Amino acid sequence: MARITRVLAAVMVGGLGLAVLSGCTPAREATVMETPELIWIGAEPASAFEAEPGVQYLREYNLAQALAWNTGDFTLAQLTSAEDADVIVNMANLYAAQGDFPFVYRGPAAFEPIAVETDDANRPAITVCEADESVFLTGSNPGTAFREIRTTQITFHLRQTDTGTFRIDSREAHKATEETPACLAVTIPLALFVTRPVMPDTPVTEPVREPLESEDD
Repeated sequence: MARITRVLAAVMVGGLGLAVLSGCTPAREATVMETPELIWIGAEPASAFEAEPGVQYLREYNLAQALAWNTGDFTLAQLTSAEDADVIVNMANLYAAQGDFPFVYRGPAAFEPIAVETDDANRPAITVCEADESVFLTGSNPGTAFREIRTTQITFHLRQTDTGTFRIDSREAHKATEETPACLAVTIPLALFVTRPVMPDTPVTEPVREPLESEDD
């Protein structure tokens, strides 16, 4: 058995050498991760706009962003299917800049849609009320389930890719004030991960896994 092991090892090393000499490397793939279970605090989303494809995309996008940040893995299939490569690289750079003061998302960013329209460029325009910094934990405040600091009214202008999926093209944000009152009286549904995310070891100086576009080939 030991001899077979040595022969197999020699074959594997030789094959690897040939692959390197020929310039071939194993194909890299996105991490496939099962979506963790969520629990809703209070009522689940029930707006008349909830079934709109653009609204569902934003829900999936926020969830993907939270998962990638919590795991430090910016190759997650949920994220790579919802965002462009250059934006994911920027996310990873922000993650790596956390240093001694990291945070994790207790759940996806919370919002309630209040309008679904088409803008002047014929793009879907989804207006939501979002609870800023609504679902995160920090090392200095690990017991906080969520904080709703303020509510912002945001209009997301979406575009469709050649494969029919959405991307966020641009966004317009306004703090909820008397001049933008639509969000002042809105109840924003909040979801938390059933399994509490683990705070990363400090200092955080690099992602657990770099975006696919930035890894060495």
